Amino acid sequence: MRALGVITGLAAFALAGLAAWTMHRAKTAIEPWKPSTNLVTTGIFGRTRNPIYVGLLLLLAGFGLWFGSPGIALMWLVAASVLHVGVVRREERYLQTIFGQEFRDYTARVRRWL
Repeated sequence: MRALGVITGLAAFALAGLAAWTMHRAKTAIEPWKPSTNLVTTGIFGRTRNPIYVGLLLLLAGFGLWFGSPGIALMWLVAASVLHVGVVRREERYLQTIFGQEFRDYTARVRRWL
């Protein structure tokens, strides 16, 4: 299980790093509290609309596997719920306001999570 935890953790870092690099190349803010200047729809963002958050959840899953902890599985469910309701849905409303039809077209093409 520890090896699977390490592999999951490395995949999490790779996914989040790839997403951050893609956003950097698109010249838009990576930090969610800064204004978005460009809608990124290429690279990993062509597969999932939230690769950094998927990476965070993968990292938490990797810790759970590493430690063999059912408590971390519960934390994962709470974190996924908080991210979905408290962060992702709010960001989507913001992006809808900023990018309008372009964002609606993107959401029709690309899944929110996986």
